[in-house]
Amino acid sequence: AGHRSLAYLDMSEGKVEEGLKEYGLALGRRPADPITHFNLGNYFLRSGDPETAIEHYRVAEPLMEENWILHRNLGVAMVEAGEEEAGQAELAKGEEMRASGKADEE
Repeated sequence: AGHRSLAYLDMSEGKVEEGLKEYGLALGRRPADPITHFNLGNYFLRSGDPETAIEHYRVAEPLMEENWILHRNLGVAMVEAGEEEAGQAELAKGEEMRASGKADEE
């Protein structure tokens, strides 16, 4: 998780290029790491690239199935990408998980 931690720190300090490089190194070591993909999904969603965000959320989803934030963010990305119906379903799933208190908030 070293590269992932450095990437997160870089991104939080506004060092986007360095952060993306560290995330790339992290994925080189663990290509299916769900947290790295979740964090990249969040970055691309905030950056206005919902299609790339969706790709990263989809990789993270099987190992973060109980994370309501993932479902909410995936839903937002899908709506922004024009997948209104599927996006609304993801948003509802995330909200239901959050409201039920059964959500994993890693």
